[in-house]
Amino acid sequence: MIHVTNGDCAVQVLQKAVRGELLVLALASLLTDASERVTVLGSGMRPTSGRVAVRRIAETLFEETRDPAHQHPSLPPLVPLPAHGTVVLVSDWLDPLEKIEQMLRHYASGGVRGHLVQVLDPAEEDLPFDGHVKFEGLEAEGQHTIRRVESVRTAYGARLAAQKEGLRRLAQPADWTVHLHRTDRPPQTVLLSLYLAMADLRRLNAA
Repeated sequence: MIHVTNGDCAVQVLQKAVRGELLVLALASLLTDASERVTVLGSGMRPTSGRVAVRRIAETLFEETRDPAHQHPSLPPLVPLPAHGTVVLVSDWLDPLEKIEQMLRHYASGGVRGHLVQVLDPAEEDLPFDGHVKFEGLEAEGQHTIRRVESVRTAYGARLAAQKEGLRRLAQPADWTVHLHRTDRPPQTVLLSLYLAMADLRRLNAA
């Protein structure tokens, strides 16, 4: 999440974490309805199926979000997973690509199938600001002031596009899928795309 100060107006970008949690819970519900076992990565909770699994995931996400002492790293934790398992990782994926590559290799080298979901706010994609703007990161990124933000909009868009393309490039050798989602668009679209991609992998594994 980013706090943007523009003149006397302060605009707080919509919390991407809220949309990410919604996608996780909706996907967990769909998967448990299909008799799949699910859990939260790094929670220590054993994968389970049924409605109790969705409730446990909701409780875990709620506790992590509301606990001020809980650390929220930008990249997923590196934990052991069973071979031929499937992991769904939801983030804004704006970290350096080399760090994302290390994470992806950790799981892919163990035979884990994966899906990356990139959640972005429209302000992050469009940079719809003008004039003197101060960007304040809320995850210890510090502050950065741009005096004429409109002058960097084109370069910013090119860099964001390169980040997305880099994410696809990293995922391709491992046969992972990448799904893009903006918080101003219906979550059903990316949820359906993700669920169908997971169904295709399940059919391949059963063949």
